[in-house]
Amino acid sequence: MKQKLALIALLLSAALLAGCLSVGDGSPGYEITVRLVDGETPMPNVEVLYSGPQIKGGSAGFTDSRGEVTITSLKGKVDVLFALDGYDAPVHLLTTDHPGVYAISGVPRTPGIYIDWYGTAPDGYDVMQVDWYCQDPQYNTYWAVFNWDKGYAGFQQRHDGRKLLMSLWDLDDGTQPDVEYAPYGLYGSFDHEGSGSFAFTDYEWKEETWYSMRIQRWEEDGKTYYEQWVREEGGEWLKTAVISYPAEGPRFRSNGMFQEDWEGNNLGRSCRLRNMYARNLKTKTWESWNKYYVTTMYIPVIEHLSTIPGSVWEYVFWDIDYGVDWDLGPNGEYVWIKNGGGDFNGNGKEIPVVYTVNQPPQPGDTRWLE
Repeated sequence: MKQKLALIALLLSAALLAGCLSVGDGSPGYEITVRLVDGETPMPNVEVLYSGPQIKGGSAGFTDSRGEVTITSLKGKVDVLFALDGYDAPVHLLTTDHPGVYAISGVPRTPGIYIDWYGTAPDGYDVMQVDWYCQDPQYNTYWAVFNWDKGYAGFQQRHDGRKLLMSLWDLDDGTQPDVEYAPYGLYGSFDHEGSGSFAFTDYEWKEETWYSMRIQRWEEDGKTYYEQWVREEGGEWLKTAVISYPAEGPRFRSNGMFQEDWEGNNLGRSCRLRNMYARNLKTKTWESWNKYYVTTMYIPVIEHLSTIPGSVWEYVFWDIDYGVDWDLGPNGEYVWIKNGGGDFNGNGKEIPVVYTVNQPPQPGDTRWLE
């Protein structure tokens, strides 16, 4: 009996030392290292605090010369906050329940801001059209006014000029898209963030000017085509790109728009959206998608400086109100969105929000464009 008890004690001790068991509720503890940076420069001497429902929490101390603090004996979900200069209270920049090394930006990055629209047609839609107006342009911005299953399209401002873009991703079975028409800019294939084909159009769009963009989809001879058109308000339609699949491609069922700072410069950029329409694939009637769903998010974790399980999207803060702004325009004629150029102080607005935009029941030009 004594030998059996001694063996049990030995096994328990070994398990505790190996981290397989912990004292208390029996769940394993874990540790994290947070690395606070400005770009890739460490931020030392910043107090780090933490809390969680299964731990006592408190101060983890101050970041060292590498911008790092290690927090041990954690259980369950833990919130990590940083006592950054210039703020009345510590700023919450991480929630996790996994061990790892988390590189956190101690200076604001540009949050994400989105508008979504939803259709109800069982057979989907074959045309989408929306109006876009750039109010505050900044370099390295993508205003993706269309996002559908396996594709997106929109307006860009790059260091080499202003452009339009349409991209299609490979289908789930590996079927690759082909660029059929792209007379005004660079086109080809890509293999980052998935793989597919793209077509740029060199197009000197102007700020404070309304533009309509349309994507038309049709099937012919076993292929599916996606065709991009653009028109400045008061002008003529211009066909800019056609990309196809040698198979059936996705139908339109909803739309999403985002305003992206792909460089991470945190400069303020803003735009307006109005007159979002889709044409029913079966009945060929137009629907006015006048409900604009606005959401926001912030990614504090810097992926290439971290060693973490999963992707940075698992550590996103949704529905944040800092570094972003949004509103309904006068007389409800458009929705305005802004991101970048701010800090970690919130604007106090309710988010997510749904705006009902005052727009006609169908676009002014209902033709199939050819």
